[in-house]
Amino acid sequence: MSYGNNIRSLAFAADADLSAHQFKVVELTATGVNLATARQGFGVLQNIPQSGEAATVQVDGETKLIAGGTIARGNHLTANSGGAVVAVASATLTPYTVIGIAVEAVASGGIFTGHLSRYTQTSVVSGSTITQPDS
Repeated sequence: MSYGNNIRSLAFAADADLSAHQFKVVELTATGVNLATARQGFGVLQNIPQSGEAATVQVDGETKLIAGGTIARGNHLTANSGGAVVAVASATLTPYTVIGIAVEAVASGGIFTGHLSRYTQTSVVSGSTITQPDS
């Protein structure tokens, strides 16, 4: 597969030891970043910072991610309570933040490629197709 990658990363202080959480979703806090809570997220941690160190957070482009469940290529992704990503389904509680789209399929616990494209979904009708809103 061939594709280009426009990467945009930002640096924040790690609010906790994130050294075991590379490629997981993080969210902004009052003082930096920490692991994302369920259905939230700002970007994906690219390094392995300890508390107080600089955390590199990718917010756009293709990145590696940790799967928190089985994911199919093309699934829209959101964070679980541990910062791993899971596929969004019509049963997902709303509101939630879609962090991006899976570029490849993966089994739970695997590392895979996703394209970051963040937006917040406020409601989903059961059985509906999830699509990204116009930018």
